[in-house]
Amino acid sequence: MLEILFIYRDKHFSNHNFLKIFENNLCKLDFGFLLLSLKTIANVKLIKLSDFIKLKTLINYDHVIIDSKIHVDYQGIDYIHFLKKFIKSKVSIFLSYDRPFNNEDIHLFEKNLNVNSYLIPNLLKNLDIYKTESDIKNKFYQTHYGLGFSEFPFDFSKRNFVKPKNQYEYKSNIFYSGEKRKGKQIRTKIINDLLNDKSIKNKIINYYDTKNQKKHVFKLDKYLESTLNTRINLVLAGNSNNITYRLYEVLFLNSFFLIDPHFTNFKISESFYPFEDFVFYNSNDLIEKINFYLDNYEKAILIKDRLSQIFEEVYDPYKHGKFLKEIISL
Repeated sequence: MLEILFIYRDKHFSNHNFLKIFENNLCKLDFGFLLLSLKTIANVKLIKLSDFIKLKTLINYDHVIIDSKIHVDYQGIDYIHFLKKFIKSKVSIFLSYDRPFNNEDIHLFEKNLNVNSYLIPNLLKNLDIYKTESDIKNKFYQTHYGLGFSEFPFDFSKRNFVKPKNQYEYKSNIFYSGEKRKGKQIRTKIINDLLNDKSIKNKIINYYDTKNQKKHVFKLDKYLESTLNTRINLVLAGNSNNITYRLYEVLFLNSFFLIDPHFTNFKISESFYPFEDFVFYNSNDLIEKINFYLDNYEKAILIKDRLSQIFEEVYDPYKHGKFLKEIISL
């Protein structure tokens, strides 16, 4: 098997035990699915950047993957000097942004290292939005996000995820839980319009300010129960070029959902259509779709089963691992 070193930032993950996530095969946050996929093709060693810069000798790996966000935590520190000095293999840069990145995100890596690929969760297919040279764009490859929750591991012996059983004891019609943010005005309007609509009954809307997060955020068990036992789950990002873990979660749990119309939110694969079945374009469209599916829920079941099947075909660490191996071997 290949020998791969993954260099990650350490300060951002103070609330997430990065090594625990990896060692327990948990599909957590933007790096979870990537790491699971890498484990199907390689022996993977993780090292924090703060430990890497303490190295005294050259490292010998077939390939090195670097989290591009290390520059967020190490601004003003000449870490690129250590990367250049001790890495002699080809490298891939993991660009885990929920926005189109820019040249500042990659220019140090491109200038100082032998970069053969940029791995991008939910890569926007319209490469014209990336203001960079065509030879760099040719190095862009897509991976996928992990999950917001972390307690469900991948079982390598059975080659599948350990999932909770769907109960389908529908106790509510609509469910959404999320944090208010200043940059999410579209999300806030959608929530307010839905709350003010009296025609739709039995709604669970848990929408809270950041300062009240600890008090109002749902614990995992309640979040899962609400998702599984709700007829229609809302998936809201609220601004352009954004991805939300909630989409992956409802697909992972085989639950029906409606989502707002931002490209990276619902473009899981080329087969993920027709979008009109599960995407709403404004508050009026959302209300109409909710009422339609509540009156014709058998159609919602067919849609969720179809989308979940497509998702499982795409969200396969072994299949994605083969894809990554081809990239790394370039």
